Amino acid sequence: WHANPTRRLLFNTFPSVCSTNTQTDHMASRMAPRVRALLACVAAMLLLASGTVDAATTSGTLGTGVSVAANTETTINYTGLSLVVHTTTASTVTLSSYASVVTAMPTGYSALGFSAEAGFTLAIEGGGELVKAELTTPSLTTTAAALITGSVEAGCLRYDAELDAYSKVDIKSYGTLTKKIVVDLPKAGTYLFAAVSVNAEVPSFYNETRVTSSSSTKFTFPGGFTLDVATSSSNTVSVQRSSFSVRADPESKHNIGAYFDINQGSSSSVTATLQFKYSADLAASVASSLRFAFWNTTASAWQFPSTGASVDTNTRVVSQTTVHFSEWAVFGGGDTQMIVSDQAVSAASPSKCYAVDYDHFLGVMNAEVTKIDGGANLRMYLLKGTSCPGPSNFQMRSELAKADGQSRTICVTDDTTPEVGDGRYMIAVYAEGLSGTGSRTRFSLEVSNDLFCNASPARMAWSAAVALVVLAASYVLA
Repeated sequence: WHANPTRRLLFNTFPSVCSTNTQTDHMASRMAPRVRALLACVAAMLLLASGTVDAATTSGTLGTGVSVAANTETTINYTGLSLVVHTTTASTVTLSSYASVVTAMPTGYSALGFSAEAGFTLAIEGGGELVKAELTTPSLTTTAAALITGSVEAGCLRYDAELDAYSKVDIKSYGTLTKKIVVDLPKAGTYLFAAVSVNAEVPSFYNETRVTSSSSTKFTFPGGFTLDVATSSSNTVSVQRSSFSVRADPESKHNIGAYFDINQGSSSSVTATLQFKYSADLAASVASSLRFAFWNTTASAWQFPSTGASVDTNTRVVSQTTVHFSEWAVFGGGDTQMIVSDQAVSAASPSKCYAVDYDHFLGVMNAEVTKIDGGANLRMYLLKGTSCPGPSNFQMRSELAKADGQSRTICVTDDTTPEVGDGRYMIAVYAEGLSGTGSRTRFSLEVSNDLFCNASPARMAWSAAVALVVLAASYVLA
């Protein structure tokens, strides 16, 4: 209070309004107007306090933390660039140079460079909320600046090392004379800069709000999902992805671990195309049967649209046109219960959970996880029911998959707990030994109905022959 002269001035300006001293006599007649005045004073002070932000200026060195006060718009001047930052609590702000682009940028984006770096990493310690982080970059190199033309504009991408993916961040301005980019950084993270073709797709992360308009915009998301959308008026859209749903699979169909909850900011007409690139490991018969379905809240069931569906088996893309958003998922037919590939676990998200609605009466259920690459060991847990299993809540678990390319299996039979049979099985893949930001391990998961555990092709052929003999004998006896 005493350190803020603006608030103190307000109080001193209205002493008769803000004072709470009252005489005991005539209290009844005076209380109502004084209470109203007091409440007005408090409201005015709160309004002033919420709109007042102190300002400060300091110098910084890239890679070294700078202390900033709470609710203070602090300009940190570095050599050739600056950062204006505002946090709700006292914090330590560190801006570091990011030397070079290590992951290929999306189509239509070309990396821009400065004299000493390709981008910057913002880190904030203090636990408060980031209100503002406006970065003014150094000047682009002459070569980089030459890429900015009439059909190519300067842009910014947030890079997530654990997802190994990008998300576009709208810039505030680009100075054609200074060759500097001004951009509001939405959160701590790594930011790279790019020359962006005007019609390029917009890379996005899940759970981000994106602006839509009457012109079609194509948003691409990690893991192969794409949303091409146009709305009748200016609007927003956000997408959440999950590897499983509490809702059972449609009859005779199986999910492939791809659920998308799509929401608009406000109600308006929409025209959209949903696309998902499926695993190359899917059998051709299963791939050709893939379809998007949406959850019909009125019927409480998954519904496959009667039109607008297609599958391109050459590009491995399943598509669906729609005029509404809701919860969507991809389902397929066949005996393979589920195949997902190029899945990743990280230090920030060390496990993934999947739901398998099993519907076979003959044979066993094999669940096989294969480590593709990465520094962690992988273990699979299984639990029958609707809860995701884990190290302290499981019925079966696999051995550790330690080496790249190594597979581990859980086989559910008539003699295991749980027994094989109709119903929902939850399977979770956990990473053990992950450490450090950007540490990620990839895997694939296949769940299938077989006649034997760990069935080899030879055993499968033999078991198929036996099954045919049994069926023939049953027919003769009948």
